Amino acid sequence: MPLDNPPAGPYSATEFMVSGLPWVSSSNISGLVQIDFPQVTTDVEVRNGSAANIRIAFTRNGFLSNNYIPLSASQVWDAEYRIKSLFLSCSSVADVTVIAGLTGIQARFFPALSASSGNQGVG
Repeated sequence: MPLDNPPAGPYSATEFMVSGLPWVSSSNISGLVQIDFPQVTTDVEVRNGSAANIRIAFTRNGFLSNNYIPLSASQVWDAEYRIKSLFLSCSSVADVTVIAGLTGIQARFFPALSASSGNQGVG
């Protein structure tokens, strides 16, 4: 008799009780860049390894409405957030490294973030 258990979702507390699986990406960015994680994150770190300033947002519209985190040259930002994508922006070229811990929750099961929905569905 198969169990047919449902997959882990955004409220699966056990996925956040263990350390995340490591995920790293380093590249030069210019303009607006979207980073899509293969699974939902437990934590995220962005390292600005250049002299340029960058901006970090959780939605594309975050840049348009000034809802972003500024990251100065050679600065590091880290936080424990459940996200499936991150947006980085730079007016010139910046060397950026993104490090994340991943859960077993597939990104497609996580709700889309938007300014109009607030935090509904992401608790």
